[in-house]
Amino acid sequence: MAAAAMLDAALERDEQASTAERTQALVFRAGLAITLGDRPRAQQLLAILRELALGDAERAALVVGLKRAVELEQMLRDGQ
Repeated sequence: MAAAAMLDAALERDEQASTAERTQALVFRAGLAITLGDRPRAQQLLAILRELALGDAERAALVVGLKRAVELEQMLRDGQ
């Protein structure tokens, strides 16, 4: 899928993206991977997301995206 390829390319090359932008892209791409049936890629992206260093202000600003990441991880555990 073109959107997945574009996001993958952006995640690989965009070192100037803010942590917030990177977090949002990782969550969206992980969700897309699940939709496309690529569970290993979703797990990989969520692992990268867990490794990001987020400050309290960033966590507060990204609460919706981080909640979605938790939902995606639960979907993977439940086999959905």
